[in-house]
Amino acid sequence: MKKIIPIITLIPLLLCASSQLLAQEKNREMRKPPQEAFTACEDKTEEEVVTFTTPNGDEMEAKCMLLNDELVAVPKDHTPPQRSRSRG
Repeated sequence: MKKIIPIITLIPLLLCASSQLLAQEKNREMRKPPQEAFTACEDKTEEEVVTFTTPNGDEMEAKCMLLNDELVAVPKDHTPPQRSRSRG
């Protein structure tokens, strides 16, 4: 009986940790630019200025930049996300 109690308390911790990992993965996916940003740079060159409409309906001026070997419209006021430093 004494062994069952630690196992029962361990299950919620494992579920919590796995849901946290899934949330982090989803956040990474959400950082991808919208399709409109890729479409705006079709047939354009790097550093070319374009305008496109965001999924929210806002018109945005941007510059075509390479992202993972693809041109994508990056807004002029865009600041890249801060990457957390790994400890080790």
